[in-house]
Amino acid sequence: MDARHKQRSISGTARLACTAGLCALMATSSVVCTTPTAALAASEKTTSELARLQKQVEAAAHTYDEATAASLKLNDQVRTIASEVLDIEQHQLPERQGQAAQATNSLYKMQKSSNTMLTALLNSSSFSDFITTSKYLNAIKDNNIAALKQLSATQQKLNKKLATLSQAKDQAEREQRRAS
Repeated sequence: MDARHKQRSISGTARLACTAGLCALMATSSVVCTTPTAALAASEKTTSELARLQKQVEAAAHTYDEATAASLKLNDQVRTIASEVLDIEQHQLPERQGQAAQATNSLYKMQKSSNTMLTALLNSSSFSDFITTSKYLNAIKDNNIAALKQLSATQQKLNKKLATLSQAKDQAEREQRRAS
C-alpha cells in the first residue's frame, strides 16, 4: 500500500502544480480577454458575414433555378422545332420537289412545243375554242409556276426553321452555362 499512497501523493502534487501554473499564466497572459465585448464584436462580425454569404448563396440558387428553367423551356422548343424540321425534310419537301419536277418538265415541254401550241390555237374552229384553249394552257402554266413557288416557299420555311433551331440551341447552351 505504500506504493499506492506514494503514487497518489505524486499525482496530487502534479495536479496542484498544473493548476497553479495555469492560474499564473492566466493572470499574466494577454491572451485572455478581460472584457466580453471583444468576443461579442467578433461574433457580430462573423454573424453579419454569414448573413451576407447566405444572401449570396440564395441569389446564386435563384439564378441557377431561373437558368435551369429557361434551359428546359428552350430544350422543349428545340425538340418541337427539330420535329417540324424533320417533317418538312421527310414529307413536305420531297412532295414539293416531285411536284416542281413535274411542273418543270411540263413547262419545258410547253415551251419546246410552242409552235404546236400556236398552231393549235390558230386552228381553233371558233373564237370561243381559241379562248378556251388559251385559258387551258395559261391555267396549266400558272399551276406549274405555283408548284415551283410552293417548292421555293417550303425551302425558305425549312431554312427559317433551321435558323430558329440553331438560335434556340445556342440560347439553351448559354442558359446551361449560366446555370453552371
